[in-house]
Amino acid sequence: MKKLVLLGALATLGAISCTDANAINYSTARVTHVEDYLRENKPNPGTQKYKSLEKEAEAWKESQE
Repeated sequence: MKKLVLLGALATLGAISCTDANAINYSTARVTHVEDYLRENKPNPGTQKYKSLEKEAEAWKESQE
């Protein structure tokens, strides 16, 4: 009986570690993709696009308060 419980616990831990590794790999790839996108599409300060993003951020901040 104890061996069966121990085997079940080890199987559960093994499944969790595989899931965690997959989640970490997915998250890392996603963050890398977002960083690449932002690096390529970063608006320059002073441009109209940058100013509209600032206004949008300020409006969001005010709506959160």
